[in-house]
Amino acid sequence: MTDSLGHHGCLLFLILETVLLFVLVTAINVYVSGFNDYDLVLFKSSLHGVLAKFPVDVTPPDWVFILWAATWLYLFIWMMYSITLLFRKPGDGKGYLYFRPPFVPLSVYISFNLSLLAQIGWIFLWTLEELRWSALTLLAVIVFAIVTMILAIRGLHFYADDLHRLRNGADVRGDHVIVQNSLGMYVAGTTMLTIINLAVALVYEWNMDQVDATTVALSTMGGVILIYFILDIVVFTADMCCLLAPYVVFTVVASGIMTKSFSGGDRNFLIALFLIGLAGFTTLFKLASMLYHACKKDHEEDEAKKKLLSNTSDDEDGSFDEDEDLQSNDKETKKYIKQAQLLLKAK
Repeated sequence: MTDSLGHHGCLLFLILETVLLFVLVTAINVYVSGFNDYDLVLFKSSLHGVLAKFPVDVTPPDWVFILWAATWLYLFIWMMYSITLLFRKPGDGKGYLYFRPPFVPLSVYISFNLSLLAQIGWIFLWTLEELRWSALTLLAVIVFAIVTMILAIRGLHFYADDLHRLRNGADVRGDHVIVQNSLGMYVAGTTMLTIINLAVALVYEWNMDQVDATTVALSTMGGVILIYFILDIVVFTADMCCLLAPYVVFTVVASGIMTKSFSGGDRNFLIALFLIGLAGFTTLFKLASMLYHACKKDHEEDEAKKKLLSNTSDDEDGSFDEDEDLQSNDKETKKYIKQAQLLLKAK
């Protein structure tokens, strides 16, 4: 329900609460990171301190963890974008973009809240050196983060046409670049962190050999990259076409691990070599796929515009015969013709 000012009270409160919770979790991460000179009061140890106390071969060098700071910066940009939606109106001037259309639905913020709360739990457990429980808690962080990303992709899938109709097509691109890629980076980063946490728990909680734990961790990373690549390129190509950030995370982490020296012979070195090759190949393939789809989209939009102009020249009132104009077997072409029609009607 909207109030007298045209705002959706529940969603408005949830967005502002999410921003505040995000700021709190960011502050905790910075405070407890261990890359500072002050003493910790609320925590037994720092995040970096625990990682240094329980070394494993799969732990990347410190420079790789710059990705964690970059991830939070990217998420911060999403939070700022969400705030702008509270003040921006659709093209027809009715309502506000945070709920009309709800292309970033309420469920996205709820799920992201749960992921942030789980991360606070992980920070406390990790700094208390509860390695086993911290790994399980990080798994919960990943699950809620993945759900958040899926809900965000699903929201844009259903409401992209409405954004075009309301002359807010820029927010379709904004959602791809800001919302989905920041969440993709968050999911990929927490996944890699969970695998490292798992390796630590395997060695120091379950007494697994260092070499075997590293093999498990590297193999799991390779499996994650491969599964994500298949889902992206083969299964959900259209909905995930602009998601590049996860590949950046995979490649940087694999590169960092490759600089480490592995104990126990050449087995893990060869697996790490395969891992960086896989990450590099999937990243290059994704870039090529994005370029191909961008060129294809431009071509189809040009064809749709030509067809639209041809039809408007034959029809004085600018109306369209759906049965005649949308007979193309190419679903993408139909989509762009429909968008062009909506834009014309909106004018």
